[in-house]
Amino acid sequence: MKIKILRREFVFELGAVPFSSVHASTIARYGGRIFAAWFGGAGEGKPDVRIWVSSRDGCGWSEPIPVSPDDGVPHWNPVLYSDGEELALFYKKGTSPRAWHTMITRSRDGKVWDEPAELVPGDNFPRGPVKNKPVRLSNGDLLAPCSVEDTRRRWQIYADILPAGSGEWQLSEPIPFYAEGRLIKLKDELLPDSDGLIQPSAWEDPGKPGRVYMLARSAFGYVYRTVSEDYGRTWEPARPTEVPNNNSGLDCALLPGGAVVLCCNPVGQNWGKRTPLSLLCSLDNGESWEKLCDLETEPDCEFSYPAVIAEGRALHITYTHKRQNIAYVNAELEYE
Repeated sequence: MKIKILRREFVFELGAVPFSSVHASTIARYGGRIFAAWFGGAGEGKPDVRIWVSSRDGCGWSEPIPVSPDDGVPHWNPVLYSDGEELALFYKKGTSPRAWHTMITRSRDGKVWDEPAELVPGDNFPRGPVKNKPVRLSNGDLLAPCSVEDTRRRWQIYADILPAGSGEWQLSEPIPFYAEGRLIKLKDELLPDSDGLIQPSAWEDPGKPGRVYMLARSAFGYVYRTVSEDYGRTWEPARPTEVPNNNSGLDCALLPGGAVVLCCNPVGQNWGKRTPLSLLCSLDNGESWEKLCDLETEPDCEFSYPAVIAEGRALHITYTHKRQNIAYVNAELEYE
């Protein structure tokens, strides 16, 4: 397979926006436009950080607008999702990833947004998607890749599921994983470290309804992979793939025919450099991977936290560019 880059650009102009630092973008298509969102302010975790949204049509990107309130509490990790009827935006609110909870706001036109509300009322656990987009499964359920960062336990990944026709989210058990030569079951294991797996990205096997895969960021030098055979209710222990990971965010997207494209920093060092930023492809649901291209290679810079969606063979990608801007890439996968 080959990848053809059709467009590269920034979402906004430096100096023309009321924030100096940005991170953690997300992308979705709604109403014939591409929407991007991110958190922006004086710096990650600062009290002025809000969620900003811009959209792209044939004339370029619109001026970013804030869609979360200026309430003096940091906002984090927006996730856009559209079912065609409306555009939903999930985001985290709290003083740190150990104390945040999940908010949601919705729009019918991408301009006017509802007052944000807690995704799960009374939430004391970060429910719903943590970084990457939910996936509508073949049975109608909406599956959100979920994780928690807790200094009392290792980082843990879950699936949070909104069953079709239901208004109540259902959280899976924490997904165990293999590391340090043993199977680590997280539910009852208190540890001083905060390593483990977080920020998964999911897809359903188009040939086997109910079989769902997730890839996750890890502290162990590799991207991890897990699989469910029952629409995300239960999961096999996650195992390392062949793809290096620097304990930084990733995202993947399913294309027609079953190809899965992964965007990540393939650097096999915990808290390693966030460059290069690369695209990889798998034809066997993540068992093996082929590198397609590098999107960024500049040394000693940060290119991170990609978000990816697919439309046919077309890919739409956003990512953090040096914490100063959000980069957008439109590409097309070419089958040889």
